[in-house]
Formats: sequence, C-alpha cells, structure tokens
Amino acid sequence: MAGPKHSGAGSSSAGSRKAATAGSGSLAIVPMLSVMIPVMGVSFLTAAVVQQYALLTPLEWFVEKFVDTDRVALAALAFNALWTYKATAMIANFVAGWQEGRIEVREPRRQKAQLTGCAARAYAAHLNAIESFPLFTTAVLMAHVTDVDVGVRNSFALIHVLARITHTTAYIADIGLLRALSYFSANAASFYLVGFAVFRNFNDLYQYCFSFIGAAKQHAAEATVKAGEAASVATKTVAHVYTAVKGEL
Repeated sequence: MAGPKHSGAGSSSAGSRKAATAGSGSLAIVPMLSVMIPVMGVSFLTAAVVQQYALLTPLEWFVEKFVDTDRVALAALAFNALWTYKATAMIANFVAGWQEGRIEVREPRRQKAQLTGCAARAYAAHLNAIESFPLFTTAVLMAHVTDVDVGVRNSFALIHVLARITHTTAYIADIGLLRALSYFSANAASFYLVGFAVFRNFNDLYQYCFSFIGAAKQHAAEATVKAGEAASVATKTVAHVYTAVKGEL
C-alpha cells in the first residue's frame, strides 16, 4: 500500500512542477512581447521614413546606371535571390570551414547540425534568408503586376535588400538588437509593397499617417525658431542689464 501512495505523491509533485514550468513559460511571453512590439514599430516606421524621404536616392541612382528605372525592383529581387541562395550559403560554408578547420563534403548536413557559435549563426542566417525570400518575391511581383508607383516599389525593394544584408551581418556578429531591427525592417518593406498592391486606399492611409509626422516636424521647427528668438531676447536683456549695472558702478 505504501508503494502506490508514494507513487501518487511523486506524480502529483511532478504535475505541480510541470504546471509551474508552464506558468513561468507563459509569463515569459510578456517581457518578450514588451520588447518585440516596440522593435516592430520602430522597424516599420524606419522603413517608411526611408522611403518617404527618399534616403536611398543615391543607391537608386547607382542601380539605374545599369537597369531601367521601372526594373529596379526586379533587379533588387534578382540580387536578393543571389544573396539568399548563393552568397549566404558561401558565407556559412566559409565560417564553418574557418571554425571547424574543414568543410565536410560527404555529409555536409550532419556537420551543419553539429555546428556551434559563429558557424551555427551563419548557417541560421542562411536559413532565415531562405525563409524570407518567398514573401519578398510575392511582394515585388504583386507590386509590378498591379503597377504600384515606380518610386515606391523601387525604394521598398532596395530597403528589403539592404535590411537582409544587415540581418545576415548582425546575425553572424551576434548583435541581437540590430538583427531584430533589420529582420522586421525587411518584412515591413514587403508588407508595404503588398499593401500598396492589394488595398485600394492604402496609399491615402499611408500619406495620411505621414501628414501627422510632417505636421509634428513643422511644429518642432517652429518651436525651435521661437526658442532661438526667446534665447536671443534673453541674451540681449542680460547684456543691457549688465551694461547698466556696470555704468552705475
């Protein structure tokens, strides 16, 4: 009789520990989301600001030296394909060979499964690039077929490419925040392209949101001017008072 009682107590204790572990896991979601949501917001805003204020104009100008303006997004897609399936794979193999001292030719997947540290991160960055490629491809083709504004689709396509290159670099270098920002920025560029391609009033909403940013920027500029004028008046007043006091003395 003692045996079954002991077993029941043990299973009850194990169940309690399991429930406690599950509870702590659920609680861990809260701090994760508290970091992820702001990072996502900053990433989406960054991608939009870069596009809205044409911060990639020099890069677009350079690309247009080789391809027509209306094909810049397609060129970015082609480059991203090479980056995703060739460049990141070569980088991962190079880092693995450098870290392990050799590159396994007969069973490369087994070697990759056993990688650690920098080599493991390089391989993970390669896999992540592959995972992101279908969304970007879909977004660019949708924007091209639906005749989204050339400037919009070119900007977001280049933003995606730069973000993916940054993501791979940050992943290998183990820079967590930059890795997250670049990951969500790349996705944001794709989502924006899909939005412009699919939703009828997306452009109006997009411009409406930026009108608030423009208004805030204008108010900030006006406040800066007023603050400068007030500082100038205060400086002149102090100078006059100082001169008057000095004359009395």
